[in-house]
Amino acid sequence: MKVHAIYHSLAITSTLSSLATATFNLNTSGPDWDYTAKDLANTTSQACKDAYSADINCDPTLLGLVASMRPGFQPGPSDFDNTCTPTCSESLDTYVAGVQAACTAPGDKSQESVGGGDNVDMYLDPVEIVGQLFQYTFASNCAYSSNGSYCYFEPTANADSFSCDDLCAMEFYKSAHDYPASAKMFNYYYLISRGSWWASEFATGWTRLTEVCGLVGDNATSSSNSTETSQGAVTSTASSMFGAETSPASTSSTAKDQSETAASVLSSTTTSASTGSPTKSANAGESLKVEHVAGGIVWSSLMALCLL
Repeated sequence: MKVHAIYHSLAITSTLSSLATATFNLNTSGPDWDYTAKDLANTTSQACKDAYSADINCDPTLLGLVASMRPGFQPGPSDFDNTCTPTCSESLDTYVAGVQAACTAPGDKSQESVGGGDNVDMYLDPVEIVGQLFQYTFASNCAYSSNGSYCYFEPTANADSFSCDDLCAMEFYKSAHDYPASAKMFNYYYLISRGSWWASEFATGWTRLTEVCGLVGDNATSSSNSTETSQGAVTSTASSMFGAETSPASTSSTAKDQSETAASVLSSTTTSASTGSPTKSANAGESLKVEHVAGGIVWSSLMALCLL
């Protein structure tokens, strides 16, 4: 499917000038983000932390799309117009490449929370997985439906029964396949596994795309910025959506979807697709925040249900 069929070039062009000063960095806490350099493993080198803290030339809306649990975070179409731009795409690519180049020491790791309460462990992931999750979120939220609205505002069809004419569903499941970082998410501003339920849904959706809808082969675009993660080689970058024949997928962040995600993660918080041995939190002083991970999942689930 052609990129121009799902992206509005005029909207992109009209917002480029306003994005000249739209930046953020991941080492700054705010209402929609709190996974800063202190949340990386305490064995992480200063060079890696510096790369992690580099500016990203994207609208701060993207921070909220990745991690916000704030009820007041309610982005509208204009926020997506400001976010879904080539400038942001290219900046994400540059950011991930910079982290990959700097974070090469054995101790350079991000921490993924597993469990809750008094049973919190941390799995160690490559630091670049955080930036790659931003790339996946960008790709999965910057697509248009056939009626001209962003797929973020459209309900997500079931993985085993969506219509092959449903652009949003096709983009949603293709994106999840193309971006292995889709296996991760943030909850209570902690990096966690999205869980086995979503892994199964994504796999079912991809099977339908290839066997029923006729998507031929593995159409994930390749990039020199690929890396090995616990889910395998990341072979797609956000910038591919502006130049490839096919574009990465779209996801809907309706309250219903948020509720299902939170509930599924709650049921599988002890399951992690990450490699490496689990370890207790490598950062002293963070135990209170860690202990609220499971509680945060419950809270977000209830909040999402209340918004229905």
